[in-house]
Amino acid sequence: MPYTSVTSDHIAELTRIVGVSNLSVAHADLNLRSHDESNHPPHLAEVIVWLESAQQVTEILQYANAHHIPVTPWEWARL
Repeated sequence: MPYTSVTSDHIAELTRIVGVSNLSVAHADLNLRSHDESNHPPHLAEVIVWLESAQQVTEILQYANAHHIPVTPWEWARL
């Protein structure tokens, strides 16, 4: 099954799960996390969520799986 682009309805549900301060669609945040030190070409995400609990991880992954939204984990330090 093909992946689904993130819609405003998806953003609303992700925001409900993690809270408005733990989600970003700002270009600066997306760009900053689109690349690392590897040789892989950069790829902009559609949304970034910062998770604070195992429950949030579970809910986000269940939602993403149900709606065919790809997830890329990233270890982060909040900037």
